Amino acid sequence: MTAVLIFCAQYLIWGIVGAAALFGILSPHRARLAFEAAVAGLGARLVARFVSLFYYHPQPFFADGTEPLIPKAIDNAFPSDHTLIAVVVALVVWRHNRPLGTVLLVVAAA
Repeated sequence: MTAVLIFCAQYLIWGIVGAAALFGILSPHRARLAFEAAVAGLGARLVARFVSLFYYHPQPFFADGTEPLIPKAIDNAFPSDHTLIAVVVALVVWRHNRPLGTVLLVVAAA
């Protein structure tokens, strides 16, 4: 189970981004997708930064005093950077291709 968690934490995000990039490259609407991804990503990052000013949630390994599975700096765990990226990318794809976007959202939930 630990190996699955480590795989998801380290590599699953690259699968989501890679699938979205391939979809964008093959899409006739490349410029629009790139623009939407940039605006959505920047907007999500700004909202996350704003929220983090008012709400701090320590990472579970820091709060529990346990060793993390993957070495990581201690910072605000909410919102999660990986989750933010994965969901934004999946939603941008979902706007243009519902089946692929749905798969990416399910993978992002992992």
